[in-house]
Order: sequence, then C-alpha cells, then structure tokens
Amino acid sequence: MTLLPAVALLVLVWQASQPPVVPPAFTDFRAALDRYVELRHDLMATLPPRRVTDSAAEMLAWERQLTIAVRKARAQARQGEIFTPAVGAAISAIVAADTTKRGAEAREALMSDVALAVPVVNEPYPPEAPLGTFPALLIDALPPLPDDLEYRFMGRYLIIRDEVTNLVVDYLLELTPARPAR
Repeated sequence: MTLLPAVALLVLVWQASQPPVVPPAFTDFRAALDRYVELRHDLMATLPPRRVTDSAAEMLAWERQLTIAVRKARAQARQGEIFTPAVGAAISAIVAADTTKRGAEAREALMSDVALAVPVVNEPYPPEAPLGTFPALLIDALPPLPDDLEYRFMGRYLIIRDEVTNLVVDYLLELTPARPAR
C-alpha cells in the first residue's frame, strides 16, 4: 500500500523537472521579438557611443536618436506582425483566464491606472500617460519577453513596450473588459 504514494510522488517530481511545453506560436513570437531586439541593437551600434553622464539632456538626446532610427527602420511595421493571430489567440486565453480569477473590484483597480490612448505600432507610448502596474501573476503566465521589452495595458489593449525607445512594438486588439461607466 505504501508503494502507490511513493510512485505518485516520483511522477510529480519527474513532471516538475520536465521543461514546459511551449506552443509553436510562442516560439515564433519569441523569434520575432528577438529580431526586433537585434534590430535595435544593430541601430545602437550606428550611433555615437552612449556616454556615462549626469546630463539628462544628453541621455535623452541619445535615446531620441535611437527612437528615430528604430521608427525609420520599422516604418512599415503593422499591428499583428509580432502578435500573430495564433499568438493573439493564445495570449487572449491567458488574459481571459486571469481576468476571470479576479473579482470586479480587482479588475477595476487593475485598469484604473492605465493609459487610455489607442496604441499605434511604432509610435511612442504617451509620455504623459501613467505606466500602470502590470500584475505579477499575469506576467508569469505570459510568454517571457526579452530584456528591455515589457507588457503593458493601454486602454483595452495589451501592448509590448520597448523600455529603451518608449515605442509600442505591437498590441492586441481590445483584450480587456471595458471599464464600468462612472
């Protein structure tokens, strides 16, 4: 009789040690993100070296140069190039599952400090808009992003924001529930 619990425990340990199954769409998603980061890195190499400085103006000028270079290189970028339909469907399901776990107050609180603008690929995240807190459990459930890229909500959209250039890399359409009217 004691053999069954021991076997069950071994199966659980073995399952926990196995790498998670990654949907093929997420492999393509990561490859597209890696290409974006590589492009940004290549463009950084064309700029004068970034100096360590106390001058905010100098740091902002360098970042503006990089932002302009990325926007020019991605002038034809469109919504859905990174969030392909397959990736969008998978991520929408993850966000929907997360949303259903939250009560109405928690959902409202989550969306209370997000930018209300409509995102545009290759355009800056509104500089005057808040960078609302993104839920840690949802970050853990979503596919990981390369360094310097982050998930954010913007209105009812899930976006990928480049922290270095402040650009919207891509977004998913109307992913979150509408805010209740006040």
